[in-house]
Order: sequence, then C-alpha cells, then structure tokens
Amino acid sequence: KSRIRAPLTGSVLQVNANLTVAHTAGTLDVPTIAVFGPTNSSAYVQYPSVTCLAAAPEEIACVGCHFNPPYAKPCEIGCVALGHVTPELVFAAALEKIG
Repeated sequence: KSRIRAPLTGSVLQVNANLTVAHTAGTLDVPTIAVFGPTNSSAYVQYPSVTCLAAAPEEIACVGCHFNPPYAKPCEIGCVALGHVTPELVFAAALEKIG
C-alpha cells in the first residue's frame, strides 16, 4: 500500500481506471477521476474528492455489467461501455477538477 500511497500524496490530480488507486486517492483526499466500464462506480468510490466517469445506462445497457444481474462475462471485443467514456470527457472532467 505504501507503494501506492507515496506517489499519490504529492499529486495534483489522478486519472485512472485502477480502483485500488482510486480508493487510496480518495482516502488521501487527492482529486481523482475514476473511469468505469464493466464495474459499477457506486460500488467502489464514496469519496468527495473522486469523480466517477461512466457511460450513462441510457446510452448503453451493459454499464456495470460485472455487478448487475445477470453478471455478464467480459466482452470479447473489449468493454463497450468503457469505450463510451471518451478522452474528451476525461479531459473536461480533469479541467473542472483542477479549476
């Protein structure tokens, strides 16, 4: 855990899809953007400093497929829901987060 914590303490912003890092950043109050596809953001991150980005369920039905019945296996072509979180959305969220 200290290998994750040390680089985070000096961070201005974290952008990642690694939920362990998002949790750790949240506990340290580091501004973070966590990107979600097959996982459910509400199941993981409950910290004010963490902004969760995921496709809207009305855009694509499989958002959070690993945590919603019928608990789908990974897509063979890659996570389609994750593809709906575009670099432009991530960049806009980053700008908003750091002001």
